[in-house]
Amino acid sequence: MPPFQTDKELLEFAKHCQHDTFNLKNRMILSLNCLSRLLDPRLDYLPYFNVFMTDPPEACHDWPDYGDMTGRYLEAHLMIEEMTGVKTIEQEKLKALLLSFFSGNDGLSYRHPKPWHEKSALMFDQSRVLFALNRWYGKTRDKKLLSVINKFLKGLLSVATKKGNYYSWGGCGFLPPGSPNRTMSKIGPAYDTGIMIEPLLDCYEITGNPLALELAAGAIDYIIFDSGEFGPNGEYTWHLHSHSATAIGAVRYGLLFHKQSYIDWGQRVYEFTKKHGTDFGWMREAVDRKDDLIGCETCCIMDMIELGILLAQAGYKDYYDDVERFGKNHLLESQILDADWLSDTKRKEGTERYTCDNVKNRMLGSFAGWSAPNDILAYEECYLHDRFEIGTPGFFDGKVRLLQSCCNASGPKGIYFLWRHAVHKIGENVYVHLLFTNDYEKVRVKNHIPREGRIEISVINAPTLLVRIPRFADNRSLKVTRDNKPVDTKFKNDYLMLTGNLPVSNIALTFDLTEREDSVTICNEGFKQFTYNYKWVGDTVVKMEPKGKYFHLYNRSHLLD
Repeated sequence: MPPFQTDKELLEFAKHCQHDTFNLKNRMILSLNCLSRLLDPRLDYLPYFNVFMTDPPEACHDWPDYGDMTGRYLEAHLMIEEMTGVKTIEQEKLKALLLSFFSGNDGLSYRHPKPWHEKSALMFDQSRVLFALNRWYGKTRDKKLLSVINKFLKGLLSVATKKGNYYSWGGCGFLPPGSPNRTMSKIGPAYDTGIMIEPLLDCYEITGNPLALELAAGAIDYIIFDSGEFGPNGEYTWHLHSHSATAIGAVRYGLLFHKQSYIDWGQRVYEFTKKHGTDFGWMREAVDRKDDLIGCETCCIMDMIELGILLAQAGYKDYYDDVERFGKNHLLESQILDADWLSDTKRKEGTERYTCDNVKNRMLGSFAGWSAPNDILAYEECYLHDRFEIGTPGFFDGKVRLLQSCCNASGPKGIYFLWRHAVHKIGENVYVHLLFTNDYEKVRVKNHIPREGRIEISVINAPTLLVRIPRFADNRSLKVTRDNKPVDTKFKNDYLMLTGNLPVSNIALTFDLTEREDSVTICNEGFKQFTYNYKWVGDTVVKMEPKGKYFHLYNRSHLLD
């Protein structure tokens, strides 16, 4: 149960995270609880995709566990190790499980056949598996792992549809070679093809394999110029996560090869997506859903954080303000720090498919799958059988879905992006883009917002320091001291510039904090409307009304004490 030896220790740490709200490293360590314990040792540490709000709570296997969930969980473990230095034995178990998916001759990742799904190679699985392989190989440079990746790329090529320079994968997945009707039914170009772009670019940058770049470039051009999936202003319908992930791939491609048109295309998708969310980071799971149900998948917040960072790096600097608001508000609010609101009074024996053993504590540190602006759970929806479910009819009847485990990995990935891109060095200049409290290689940052408008930066090695001043801060009230002595303010491209810093310099920035009330109404067009009222202090939401039904979010009065 690393890094917690007992549930008592776990609960105390989770409570500490509630009060030390914006400590990114602590949030990552807490997430290791669910990433290490919502695994099934009976099935070689296979993740559980579902958690149901039953009494007692049930963790249940489902079709995404092989491939999709395993890839995401392993990638999250590797990111957490890089950020915190904490490594668990479960990471090694997930590595072994991941490699077991490559059982065929075509190099693709296949789900093990189970009563609830058939042996198949879904494209969404391939993308998540490739992310994990890339990060694993990037750390170890293991030649056997590189061989797996190279064969995997050839497998992707073998099932791709080629039209001129375009590459696409014309179905959501593939059955084993020799199967009649091998290509599975199509879902949509973003879900089938767009989600492959970023991991392929990742693979090219890490391994240098030109096939990865050829496939990525062909997939990007297919999506933008041939698929009809997006409108001219970046508009789309349905699954936000796969569409925003597609835009991430396009922007990364534009940055990598200095192609501004791809960056601008991704920016249009970003702006369209923002219109379907809120300024504090709640993003709807599905665009144009045709009912009253509307919730936020943590995967979508993660995507918008990464996309915002990439666009800021490409010159849209104002998006750092978006990223910081999204991260410190709805991303962190979506992490489950307290499960006492769940009923856990009954005892029930599990089966191969599900467990009821201490799920309430095992899920601490997980992230919401369907949050409302004011609640960890937006609505009570029973499981919807879809094209992948071949399990026992009636198994899910009446069970309300509480969590989907894709979000348990996306939450830490979003936090990793906030940490990884907060500070970076160009020549002698050290830039502080995101003002989260943390110890970085060149500087230590302590952010006192919303208690007071004060940022403290301890210099480790930053002779020239450039600090982004948030848009909400009033520059007229900005005061800067170095070692308690006033410093004249000088700006370079909207960044406060401080030169001549010594390794022991302590810099303090103070400014007036503004408070304001705001409201937002969300709905699926033509269906029920939901209005929320909230209070900002600086860039931090400290109060949300009405109160949530299950676990009320933004109960942050303690942050002002």
